[in-house]
Amino acid sequence: FFDRHLTEAEILWLGRNPYYPVKRYSLAEYKADENRKLLEQLKKEAFCFRGDIAESDLDKTITPGSYKVIRTDFSAALLVFEIHGSVGVVQFYKEDYNETTPWKYRHALDGDTSRWTPWQIFVSKSAF
Repeated sequence: FFDRHLTEAEILWLGRNPYYPVKRYSLAEYKADENRKLLEQLKKEAFCFRGDIAESDLDKTITPGSYKVIRTDFSAALLVFEIHGSVGVVQFYKEDYNETTPWKYRHALDGDTSRWTPWQIFVSKSAF
């Protein structure tokens, strides 16, 4: 924690004060830290790839972004959007890689993720 041995007075002061002195940043360190915070915030709010999920986790997946859905046969794709208001979370789901398999969509009724609408076909097979 410290780059030198502490004096007895410093040790006593630290024992009585649970908050340690704040690290002093150089301008470059401060900017790098601010950039890191900004990137973390953007990742929370931006639409981006979020990783792999199990097919059984579709109902729980509500963070906006794209996901690879792990299935027993093929992997699938899930896109999640948050629409403010009573529509709430909207999901688009593609069950496999086959071009004739249609995308499906659904949304959480009144934003309540325990009340999903049934999956609806977004594009019919006749469109291919």
